[in-house]
Parts: sequence; structure tokens; C-alpha cells
Amino acid sequence: MSNSNLPEKENEIKTWLGQFIQDLTTIKLPEVAERNLVRSVSKLITGFLDIPAAYLHEIKRRIERETEAQDLILRANAKDVVELNRKDQEFIANTASYYSIQQFKEAGNRRAVLEKAINELEDRAISEDAKEEIDEDWLAKFAKIANDVSKEDVQLILAKILAGEIVNPGSFSTMALAVLERFDRKAAKQFAELSNHICNVETGTGLVIIATKTTYSGGLIRRGLVAHEIQKMLNPKEYPRIDSYSLLVDVGVLRPFISTRLFNPTEFIEFKVGSTKVGLISNGQFAVPLERQNDKPFKCIELTTAGYELLPFLETGQCPEKYFKELAEFLSSETSHDLIKH
Repeated sequence: MSNSNLPEKENEIKTWLGQFIQDLTTIKLPEVAERNLVRSVSKLITGFLDIPAAYLHEIKRRIERETEAQDLILRANAKDVVELNRKDQEFIANTASYYSIQQFKEAGNRRAVLEKAINELEDRAISEDAKEEIDEDWLAKFAKIANDVSKEDVQLILAKILAGEIVNPGSFSTMALAVLERFDRKAAKQFAELSNHICNVETGTGLVIIATKTTYSGGLIRRGLVAHEIQKMLNPKEYPRIDSYSLLVDVGVLRPFISTRLFNPTEFIEFKVGSTKVGLISNGQFAVPLERQNDKPFKCIELTTAGYELLPFLETGQCPEKYFKELAEFLSSETSHDLIKH
């Protein structure tokens, strides 16, 4: 590396990039995945996708100085600002103060996401190498999102996504990134709550079966009732309701309509609701075996494609007791079988 005016200090790492690169030596990854990790660190810490290879090798051996490229860019930018605003020193000072604080905060957010992503990779046993290098445009979009995320729970989701993309580029689409950009803590909390209701069966993951109960008892509808009273009698009660998750519809995680899906009753012999293992058992000798029952159309709340991609990165909890009871009653009326927890 060429000479610079930066001071030399032995055995001291002075940059975030340097510290991260040195820490990477403790993570054992296949070649392409390791390269993806280095590119991710470089992009999120410095804004550059590819730091010169000679410099990276020097860092891996021993970091002793700041990157000269970064130093030159900073000095060049400062010179441009001064030339542009040489007659307004107060403006320069205010602008520099504002952007310094903003950039420091954004860099801290990116650093926090990176640290969590590295921890995630350290916890994984990765034997198969990535088939391609991580996409530059994907990293640029990801870095933009990470800039503004300071909540630890959302940072953890970002970290898991980045770790997944490093070892398997293309597993998380740019479309899903666009949805993630609209995420905030409230949306993440609501999505986590919804995920506890999601049923994982053979024909579909990411579906919430709506437990429907009809309130109409079969009596005559007397004359003189207004329209909304008739609707209240005829329309079933539904749980959960899609309008309880309007924010997830707005951000693009949930489809804005209720779908109808066909299910074979045998799919419910063993399945999961959230992280709870459940299943149907016969409730009497007169119950028709599930294998002999026809497919049944159930109303469902359904995730979008981006929602499906985001789902694995959530910490799914136990099925809420209210939903379990409502679903058990609904499936019992449909199949003459009881829903139990395993």
C-alpha cells in the first residue's frame, strides 16, 4: 500500500472493518460463502462492495492502519464541501454536525446487524458452499434498510436474513427486501403474533385456517329486521379476523382477502400450529375415518410471497389457547374428530 500520513501503531486494530475482518478468521466457512461474508462486511461498513484484495490479505494478517482509500475519499468530500460553501462557515458547521451524527447512527445500526449475522453464522454448521456470489444490488438495498433499524428485535431478523443470503444467495428476494423496508417494530410484533396461528400442513405453509362458527340457529328470520341484523344472524363468527392484521396487509406480508383452500382431512392427523404440535383423533366409534372423508374447503388468511420468505426468520411461539380451542371446535364440527396437543 502507498504511503500516507496516517500514524502507524503496532498490534492495534483501529477500524470497524479491520476488527470485523480479523474476527472472521474464527468462522469456518466454505470458500464462496466466506467471500460473500467479506463482501457483506465491506459493503455495510465502508460502502464499498470489494475492498482491494491485497488490503484484505494485509488485514487478515495484522491490521495496523486505516484504509487509505477511505481516508482519501473523506478528504476529497470535505474539500468539495468547503469549496462549495466557503462563504458560509456556520452552514458548514451545522451541516457537518447533522450528517456526522446521522452517519454515526446509521453506521452503528449496520454494525449491530453485522455482529448478529456473524453470531448467527458461528452457530450454524455449514458444509455445502454457496453456488454464487452475493448480489451487489441486493447488498446495497439491504444496507439501506439496515441504516434505519435500531430496534434489536428487528435487527435480529435482518441478521438472520443476511446470514441466509451469505450461504445461499438468492434465497431472499429483492421484492421481500422492499417489503422489509416498510417494516417497523409494530409490524414485526404483529407478524410474530400472527405466526403463532399459522398452520403447517402438507399442502401449505403460511396459512391461518379461520375457525368459523355459524351463529344462525335455523329459526325464521322475522319481517322487519334491518339489513345489518340479518347479516349478523346469517354471517358466521370468524377467528382470527383479517381486519385485525391490517398493518400486515399494508406492508405487504398478508394478502388483502380471505382465500378458500381444499384440505384432505388426513393432513390434520399430525400438524403444527405455530410451534405447537397438534393432531386429530377419533371422538367415537361412529366417526367416519379421516381417510374416507372428502376434501374440505376451509377459509384461510394467507401470506404473500414476501411473507412466506420472511416467516422462517421469526421466532414462532406456541399456539394461543384461544385459537386452539376455536380451531378444535371448528375441526370437530367438520371432521367429527378431536384436536389434541402432542
